[in-house]
Amino acid sequence: MLLGLLFALIFGSGGESEFVSSVPNLQKEVKRTVTDKARKDSILVLIDRYEAAIKDYEKEKDRLQEKVNNVSADRSISTEEFLSHYDEYYHARVRLISSLIDYRLMFQQQITEEELLLVIEDAIVSSADKRREKQIREEETEDNLNEAFSEIHDIIVRNIADPDKSETVTQSFYDFERTMYDYVDTSRDTKADRTASLLITNPTREELKAMYEQSSQLKYQAAQDFAILREKVIQNTTGREWKQINKELKAFFNS
Repeated sequence: MLLGLLFALIFGSGGESEFVSSVPNLQKEVKRTVTDKARKDSILVLIDRYEAAIKDYEKEKDRLQEKVNNVSADRSISTEEFLSHYDEYYHARVRLISSLIDYRLMFQQQITEEELLLVIEDAIVSSADKRREKQIREEETEDNLNEAFSEIHDIIVRNIADPDKSETVTQSFYDFERTMYDYVDTSRDTKADRTASLLITNPTREELKAMYEQSSQLKYQAAQDFAILREKVIQNTTGREWKQINKELKAFFNS
């Protein structure tokens, strides 16, 4: 359960739906702004398809995440095999992003720049209330992350009987923790850049790909770092200790 849930804590949703979510009442704004019925209907269909693609991906993501979690918990699975299963999860997101870029480009081909500016006008001007809400959410995420890392560390350490092995795992865990906090900072910066880029009226395919690739690569790097931690824990635990650690982690994340 650890990898996917840590990703949710650290990186949030990952930005797949940001264009729709960053423009309040997008469909309503399109209906109000675009007067040509044929174009308006076509644009609304594209928005529906965009949202449907995200929903389909969420179902696929849940299936793949469960598979990755099950593989991760099996100590007989090598690091290479674990990462090969994560690759499937990663490439599913790459396919989604490709389709979302297609929909975005078709969207901007069918709406004039003037209309698009009117549609996103409210989203460009961020109110003080929204900024405060964002700051509160970020502080809550930081608190949740602090709590999660502390509890995960305790679960790992108290289930390793050998003091030397416990110390080895502790050091590896602290290295992982520091790296994840670096990723939190980077993720916030890239999310702000993504949101700003998504509100540009006519980004190119290359610009959109580069924007999403930042987030994808960050998650992929985090998976690599988690694989290193997982291997270190396996190397320094007995089969019984490993089983108990996974049991407690699962209970912690389900609580």
